[in-house]
Amino acid sequence: MKGFSVRVPGKWVLAGEHAVIRGGLAVALPHPEFTLEFSYEPLANPVGRDGGLRFDPSQTAGVLEGMIHEARALCPQAASGASGLIRVQSTIPSGAGVGSSAALCVALARWLESRGELAPAQLFEFARTLEDRFHGKSSGMDVAAVLAGRPVSFTRAAGAVPLELGELPRFSFHDLGLRARTRDCVAQVEALFRTDPAGAEAADRRMSDAATQARDALRAYAQAGPSDRGPALDALAQAMDQAHACYRTWGLLPPEAESLEARLRAQGARAVKLTGAGGGGFLVALLDSR
Repeated sequence: MKGFSVRVPGKWVLAGEHAVIRGGLAVALPHPEFTLEFSYEPLANPVGRDGGLRFDPSQTAGVLEGMIHEARALCPQAASGASGLIRVQSTIPSGAGVGSSAALCVALARWLESRGELAPAQLFEFARTLEDRFHGKSSGMDVAAVLAGRPVSFTRAAGAVPLELGELPRFSFHDLGLRARTRDCVAQVEALFRTDPAGAEAADRRMSDAATQARDALRAYAQAGPSDRGPALDALAQAMDQAHACYRTWGLLPPEAESLEARLRAQGARAVKLTGAGGGGFLVALLDSR
């Protein structure tokens, strides 16, 4: 079996988090700063079903062995007879809302595709199901954005729809230094549906509406001339502010985010929004036009 390598991006979400699980729209983009590289170097004489796979760094062994085990539940021939070294090098921080688990699931699916064990049409659903291992309830949005490698709008019903954007506004990313599990954040939002269903449903609507406005504003920005982008940026800033406010409703906006947001706005950011499941991770700042 020949060797294999793939590089996949992290992702970030402009708007639509959590509501996307219940059918709302989201807008997700490949992350410009974070990537994961996955490679496989075969051994000449495989032995047994898994052939004696090795992992580098060794700390990834537990996660990857578990993923391969679950992959075989979905696809019995997955990695059958594979013998060699799997190496994972990632700059994507874990628990930061920028797609570390989705990138790993997509990379593993791409490897199995290269072995002829998955068809291209199976990649998304396979990787999405694997991501349930991390999230408990994956919407598929993160996987879709990583697979596409370009900006997409996403709903569970329609899947990923590529956004034809020649140019993006300027964004900057700011690490809060806090990490949270997506599974826990999803559970916290679901708890709100039990204690305050009307408020939770209203937050879902506001988030999905913000995603629709953000998608339309990105398109308007890309289509406008450099001197005519002000209205699109204003609409995008309003959408980001509306999406950001949903995290307050969910109780997923830590105090550190409030203080960093104030500093970024004082420095001239048009809008500031938490990205990902919440509880930590990164703030995204919308800067002035290019």
